[in-house]
Amino acid sequence: MAQINQIDEAISHHKIYQYRNRKTLLNKVRNYWVDGVLKTSLQGRVPIEMGMEEAFDLVETASRMISELLHYQDRPTLPPGTKVINKLDQMGEGATLLIVGEPGGGKTITLLELACDLITRAERDINQPIPVVLDISFWEKKKQKFEDWIVQELTTNYQISESLSKDWLKEQQLLLLLDNLDELSPKSRELCIQALNQFSKKYGQTQIVVCSCIRDYQVLSNRLKFQDAIYLRPLKYEQVYHYLVSSGSELATVNTVLQEDTALQELVKTPLMLSIIIHAFWGMSVKELSEIYSITERRRHIFNTYVEQAFYHRSARQPYSKELVIKWLTWLAKRMSQKSQNIFLIEHLQPSWLQTSIQKWMYHLGVGLINGVIGGAIGGLIGGLIGQRITVVIGGVITGLIAGFIGAVTEKIEPVETLKWSQRKAVIGLKNGMVIGFSVGLFVSLFGDIIGVFISVGLSTLLFFGLLGGTTGLVTNGLSGPQIDIEKRKFPNQGIWQSLVNAVILALISMLLSGLISEISGQALGLVAGLIGGMISGSIVSIASIQHFLLRLILWQNGSIPWNYSRFLNSATKRMFLQKKSGGSYIFIYHLLQEHFASL
Repeated sequence: MAQINQIDEAISHHKIYQYRNRKTLLNKVRNYWVDGVLKTSLQGRVPIEMGMEEAFDLVETASRMISELLHYQDRPTLPPGTKVINKLDQMGEGATLLIVGEPGGGKTITLLELACDLITRAERDINQPIPVVLDISFWEKKKQKFEDWIVQELTTNYQISESLSKDWLKEQQLLLLLDNLDELSPKSRELCIQALNQFSKKYGQTQIVVCSCIRDYQVLSNRLKFQDAIYLRPLKYEQVYHYLVSSGSELATVNTVLQEDTALQELVKTPLMLSIIIHAFWGMSVKELSEIYSITERRRHIFNTYVEQAFYHRSARQPYSKELVIKWLTWLAKRMSQKSQNIFLIEHLQPSWLQTSIQKWMYHLGVGLINGVIGGAIGGLIGGLIGQRITVVIGGVITGLIAGFIGAVTEKIEPVETLKWSQRKAVIGLKNGMVIGFSVGLFVSLFGDIIGVFISVGLSTLLFFGLLGGTTGLVTNGLSGPQIDIEKRKFPNQGIWQSLVNAVILALISMLLSGLISEISGQALGLVAGLIGGMISGSIVSIASIQHFLLRLILWQNGSIPWNYSRFLNSATKRMFLQKKSGGSYIFIYHLLQEHFASL
């Protein structure tokens, strides 16, 4: 009997312990996310109801199969006034839901409003699951099992013990609200989808809600195996107009701004930009507006407000100061506008983006020197084949000067991003390579005669150089494929890194083929010949990586870009200055925002 009482007492203590921690967790979620992030985000936000529609096509579920069988032409619109909590209730136990929308379209606010409703319900009913808001973009640093990551987040951010976190997971008492799926890198996003699907299958009664930008989600090859998805529709301009008119004189100035600048009408289809424009002209009369601001000045004022709001709401999580972000985005916007570009890829940086004569001189000098060193090493090896010390020196100097000059005058950076065999290009490369090789062989032989190194021009020498040049030309030209298709790129600056990998591959292929030349030409120096061929092919292909590195180094030293450019671009994306597109490319989230930075 005493033993039974001890067991009952232990269970009772455990329940009290769980209850206290449950209450603590609910308070922390409310204090930080609802009373902190949500209320801050809602300041100045326009109270216009966002339309929602079903998005069966975005998830792998039976609902999706049913929708395809019914041949939906359009996504069904949810009735006005529908709340996300109503959708969860309809799905019942183990509900899983994806929320997607446009950048600035209200996804995070919708998720946090759901959190507010769920916390209120959980505080009233102890049998309800505990809603927990987690930033899923931090999973990228872990790449671990999803349940392990959740336990770690609860332990680190909410100070819940590891053992209790595991108990809640095992007992499926948590309701997970996961934001910022789109802020993961494309590769990590794919892995995260897989991890989420595995977690959802294992913990089938745990309710999960995930938020993502629709464009970043749609490009994924994997889909969430969730029960349902909803899409937050952009506002219609008619909605905005009626709201402004019904608000009377307070927002008459904003109405005037939109009527007189129709380019802004597209922007106010997201609650974020509508709120920014209202905030920018709040308290200003129509008369003051016409007296102070031209259309150009109005746009500048709007986007200055946008920048201020971006730093005000999102400053805590970002690694760069406001001054640096504005400086680097201004440089980027100016260069893109000068080149008439809307899409930016790191690997598409070109020397023409350098602004001053000193920068251009430093770039060409640097490329020339590196090319010269590589060319000199190759020339020295060629001289070594002749067997005389003086020809090693002379060959190195002459070849280095030629290679340095070619590198110094090269303007465009052209990385070899893919390897694809082309017979036509291979024949051209073979022909041109043999012409250059025979010319070099003839020059070396004649020059050797002058200084007394060679007695005569040997046929085997000419044949050796001709075949060496032909082989390297055939390999480098024949296998150099087109650029990677932008839709197939997986990470920023992939073109340059892939070009460097391809340089190594082509060097190895050329080394093997060139090693056979010694047998054909009667020279017993297959290893050296192969090394020369490999160096020539590798240096030809890797020059793009060398050029890119020097260009980035000069731009960084000048303060135009940060050292880790992709990290900065991702940070600017989180601030909603840029939008990450497929293949590691970026665009300014609004074209008018690009124009604004370019005008600074």
